[in-house]
Amino acid sequence: RPCGVRVHHMDCKASVEHVSRECESLKQLRHTGLVSMVDSFQHEHGSFITVWESFAGEPLDSYLLRYGPLSEKEARGLVLQLFSILRFVESRGHQLDCQDLRPSRLTFRGGELKVAGPAILSLRSPDNNVQASSRRTAPLDSYGSAETLEMEDDAIDSVATSAAIRSIGMTLFQALFGRWPDASEATALGAGGGCVPIPEQPRVSAECRECLCRLLDRDHCWTVQEAFADPFIAQFRRVRN
Repeated sequence: RPCGVRVHHMDCKASVEHVSRECESLKQLRHTGLVSMVDSFQHEHGSFITVWESFAGEPLDSYLLRYGPLSEKEARGLVLQLFSILRFVESRGHQLDCQDLRPSRLTFRGGELKVAGPAILSLRSPDNNVQASSRRTAPLDSYGSAETLEMEDDAIDSVATSAAIRSIGMTLFQALFGRWPDASEATALGAGGGCVPIPEQPRVSAECRECLCRLLDRDHCWTVQEAFADPFIAQFRRVRN
């Protein structure tokens, strides 16, 4: 059957067992919005291969270029899908790479989104060693930069979740306004210290504007549960129910 193959370069052969265990766990994840891993194995020259299911569709950014800006209802539906996927992955003890939540990395078909798959955390450890769990490379932020930090596992999870939620907010911005937010819009303070600049056109509701401000706020990051409780997102859930 058609599939996608990724080659991961490893720094240390001692990490192969750890990576293999994590991949076995990832193979058990099944969600309609998540590209599933179907196989993994060590390759020569210090590399590791992962095999993923194939999903026919087009990049979300291509769809938005042709049909955007979207209505609030359409954009909210996309955001709800992304938060549902994020909640599922984190409830299983895994993380999503915030870069995989950008429109250029999301696959879209018939109103449904597919995320590339959970991050393989053991391939991101600077030492590629299970004992070095308190030192990891924080996920790439919304501008592609990475920073190595000393932190506990709970703090690492919080950083990853915050970065993922901001990426969802930036994807919502592009869906509504037809462009990716610039640096000033994405880094401005949120509701607690001045509103994130939101374009005047197309016009959006007050609930949508407030939701965007909170999603893009770097100083007061939401949790997934708080996002689901937001009036803008919860309204769509009530309609669906």
